[in-house]
Amino acid sequence: MRAFIVLVVLLVAVIGIAGFALGWFNFSTSTHDGKTDLTVTVDPNKIKQDRDTALGVFHTSRDEFQKKTETRLQGMERGVDELKAKAKTAGAETKDQMNEAITELGKKTQTARAELKELGDSTKEGYDAIKTRLSASMNDLQGGIEKANTRFQ
Repeated sequence: MRAFIVLVVLLVAVIGIAGFALGWFNFSTSTHDGKTDLTVTVDPNKIKQDRDTALGVFHTSRDEFQKKTETRLQGMERGVDELKAKAKTAGAETKDQMNEAITELGKKTQTARAELKELGDSTKEGYDAIKTRLSASMNDLQGGIEKANTRFQ
């Protein structure tokens, strides 16, 4: 238990020293009426900025994500084209079902393509929300293609 308390005190001290050195915390004193006041000021914007910088090392860069997504989307579009080719040789009933699925996949592809364009035009503030939507659209499209391929083998 004593070791745990020592560890916590050391951790708080390290965070305090690092925070002071990085400008997260400022200390100031003032004297009035014979009393000295100590004021601690916390800069949450500086903390957030440093956190985002540190986490940026671990996140895929914007351009890299966009290129990977574009490549993935092109591959999915080829998958839809393969389904279109299969539909041409299918029987009438199956062809109708395939064309329905292809139409739905076309809509999902257009949505993903529009979100990819929006991602490229986005500001830093809007990037994360668009990236989340785009990832969900890509997963939805991928699932639709896999389902169609399984259904129409």
